[in-house]
Amino acid sequence: MAVQQLSINQISNPADREKLFKVLQECSGSMTRMEGEKDYIKESIAAIAKDLQLPKKLVAKMVKVYH
Repeated sequence: MAVQQLSINQISNPADREKLFKVLQECSGSMTRMEGEKDYIKESIAAIAKDLQLPKKLVAKMVKVYH
């Protein structure tokens, strides 16, 4: 399957360009928040596993089951 290239210059309407740019910014921000949440989950699991002397794998599984 060929990769189709798209240039921002192909979108000539300034309002459409602005809409696209806003969506790109919002999605980027959302992805950044997701990365932060993943880091928080890893750190939380590691901390409680160490504190309670439980295997991290077990705590991670418990988190998934609870969710």
